[in-house]
Amino acid sequence: MKPNKLTVPEALRLANHDFLNRLQMIMMYNELGKQEQCQAYITKAVNEMQVVSAVNRAGTPVLAEWLLTVGWRYNEFAVALTSTVTGTATVAETAIVAYVEACIAAIAKQVDVYCEQYITLDYTVKPANVALAMRVTGQWQTPIQLTEKNERFTVNIKASTTTMLDLCITAKQGVK
Repeated sequence: MKPNKLTVPEALRLANHDFLNRLQMIMMYNELGKQEQCQAYITKAVNEMQVVSAVNRAGTPVLAEWLLTVGWRYNEFAVALTSTVTGTATVAETAIVAYVEACIAAIAKQVDVYCEQYITLDYTVKPANVALAMRVTGQWQTPIQLTEKNERFTVNIKASTTTMLDLCITAKQGVK
């Protein structure tokens, strides 16, 4: 079973590992004289770090921790995260994290290890609400059984099959 949380030393070790990998890619492109690829890779890395900053700025530390570590805790998935933050959030973030964690954990238990698995997350914080769109693609044994009813947030399930889970969670500001 995957750990629900990482310790600070584990998270720092993983962040350091990712950072060193990025530097090695930049060095490789530079040594090979591939300046366009090097510049594109640096731009991509800068954009990803801006997403991390936006997520941290949202004022949802529990949700930020989950969003920023899900790829480390479930390394069978390639994770892509985008974020638009135009304020701070006051939502039931612990309940949201429990919901999305249960979804990913259920899929992870039954993934086809010979198939690529992807998680795409889009976290949006607006003055009126917070939305987390999550799309998981790959191959697993059975569709994940989900509930759309929750007192603290709304779940819109667009697809739940053996190759895709597509949903959007929306929470009104101020509902804890």
